Amino acid sequence: MISLRRGLLVVTVAAFVVVGLPSPASAHEFGPFAIDRYVGILAGPDGLEIDYVVDLAETPTQADGDRIERDPVGYCASLLDSIDLTVDGVTPDLVGPTAFTLRQDGDGGLTTLRIECGWT
Repeated sequence: MISLRRGLLVVTVAAFVVVGLPSPASAHEFGPFAIDRYVGILAGPDGLEIDYVVDLAETPTQADGDRIERDPVGYCASLLDSIDLTVDGVTPDLVGPTAFTLRQDGDGGLTTLRIECGWT
């Protein structure tokens, strides 16, 4: 009887451990069509820094990833056209862009693409 209880206890604990283990998260919580954007502006006495980050899920990466990776600086320059920035009513002169791309494994054997752009 004691070995039966011990066996049940072991099975129960093992079941809780398996159920309680964290499962891996998907690359994009909104699905394979997501395009996530982040724009950060750091203002200081010596100037501005702008970070513009775009994360493409699997489907947009397959559609545009190769083109973006061939010319990430050109892609970042096109993103700047969508930003209206003025300081005391004047559009600042920005240096850049710097550009960085990173492909990562996504779902279904496809990849995702992260593009990081920066200006000062």
